[in-house]
Amino acid sequence: MLLIAGGAVWFMKQQDDSRRATTSLSAIARANALLTVQQAKLHRIADIRVLANRIDEFLPSLAEGRTAANGISDTGTRDRIVPAANAMWAAATALSRTRTLSAKSLGEWRSHSKTLVSAAAQLRTSWPELVTQADAEQMAKFPPTEELTAVVSRGNQVVTRAAAKLTAWKITRGRAKEAKRVALAQLTTYAAAMRGQISSYQGLRSSTEEFMNQANEGGYGITFDDAYSFITGAQDDRGNIQSSMRGMTPPTDALSAHSGMVNAIGTAVDALNYAYSGLQEWQADKGSYDQAYTSFMDTPSWQQFVSMSGTVTSTWGSAVSGWEAGIAAARAKITKRPLPKQPKV
Repeated sequence: MLLIAGGAVWFMKQQDDSRRATTSLSAIARANALLTVQQAKLHRIADIRVLANRIDEFLPSLAEGRTAANGISDTGTRDRIVPAANAMWAAATALSRTRTLSAKSLGEWRSHSKTLVSAAAQLRTSWPELVTQADAEQMAKFPPTEELTAVVSRGNQVVTRAAAKLTAWKITRGRAKEAKRVALAQLTTYAAAMRGQISSYQGLRSSTEEFMNQANEGGYGITFDDAYSFITGAQDDRGNIQSSMRGMTPPTDALSAHSGMVNAIGTAVDALNYAYSGLQEWQADKGSYDQAYTSFMDTPSWQQFVSMSGTVTSTWGSAVSGWEAGIAAARAKITKRPLPKQPKV
């Protein structure tokens, strides 16, 4: 009775092992067939994702086959099937996960690439044993050679090439973004510095206008020394602003207007030379026997000063307006500067 019972147990284990082996081998064979058919179609990541979606649907069956292989009681049979089942599972799951890969996770791409290479190497080693076991189980049409490594290797090539392209693109795009940031920062710094100088010059014009108005009203309390000192200081202040502007590097869109402001200030400095000369002419003529001028405003030099000042006033306003428009145009060009497009992988 014990022998009969023992034989029955042995027979049941044999039957169970055979069933598990058949389940596992069938799943591996179907997975191999599915992937091998797709080999010629793998050119881009989109093709990999199509394959990944098909694999994803097949994973439950493959998982069942893997579990079945690990449950085989016979050590020899289990050792012939389990390595291939594990390698197939590793390759299939790695390919399946490419559905969610993006350019933001290139490190994950490289991780999948390593998994695919490892799985292919393991399959090359285990496939002959797998075919032997399939023959023992009398399975018809089991693939006689291991063809999965071809599609796995092809998938790895596509993923590796895509990762390299995307890595290069990310580097180039990062540099382009940094160049835009730097350009905008430089433009902002330049514009702020120029506006400070523009404001300073406009302040000088206001103070000069106040002084001239006081002088025109009779100049009470203003000596010739006061007037000469004021004009000399006004020239120095304008010269300093002009030097500061000359030391700046404007964008191309604001270059003409920038130069117009620099030239306008230069004209203002020259005009003040005539104002100085006009005072000298008035001082020399004042009180003389044959006095020619009734006021410093009548002198030829002062009249030249007035004419040049009028030119500066009209030139300055248009230059400032043109400059602001140029800054806006330069900023828009930098902001709209296109970044490198993501390559098709």
